[in-house]
Amino acid sequence: MKAMYGVFKIWSDREGKFIVAKGVFTRNFARLLLSLLAKQKDYTPSAGGLAGEEVTLVDKNGNSRGANIVGTCYDNIDVQNYATVPSSLSIAGHNRGFTLARKLYMAIGNGTNAPSPDDHALGNELMQIPLTSNQEIDNDTNTIIKFTGSASPSEDITITEAGVFANIITSRGRYINSIAYAEVLLDRATFSAKSFSAGETINAEYSITLE
Repeated sequence: MKAMYGVFKIWSDREGKFIVAKGVFTRNFARLLLSLLAKQKDYTPSAGGLAGEEVTLVDKNGNSRGANIVGTCYDNIDVQNYATVPSSLSIAGHNRGFTLARKLYMAIGNGTNAPSPDDHALGNELMQIPLTSNQEIDNDTNTIIKFTGSASPSEDITITEAGVFANIITSRGRYINSIAYAEVLLDRATFSAKSFSAGETINAEYSITLE
């Protein structure tokens, strides 16, 4: 692999409203890759499991939060002090993967500061667009991972920036619905201003290309 980069596309069906911008990955994104790729360590409080390297992320409010990529685990054991999986989620009573992110969304705003790896939030967020579909595209020279979604603003807006956020597990909980999450910025871009009207459907696509 020679390069990896993220691209934002935002548009509506109305003429002239199409945005394409290359993003800047944040240090949060790099640290999540570290946790994913670093050697997993055993974590066996009562049975057995695996957890990735713990990293410190900065959430959208500027708070430092500990997190890690979880591998597999058995029923009802605490994995790296971040989550206990209820037996109702077991597959044949044993191992299963544990999701990294509860949701992924694109936020759009009207901030104008140039993107930086140290960014943890937009300059001024106006709305969020859930990215509810995903696709892998394999070509001869690259692989593209694509996420898409759409939403409508409740009022007229003009946007100049976009960012992709993930909700990352950051604290232990007895059940899935009691686990704490942090909204973490992974990539951000700025672009020339475009305006959208209240109720207008805004389509969003975020892709990561590996080539």
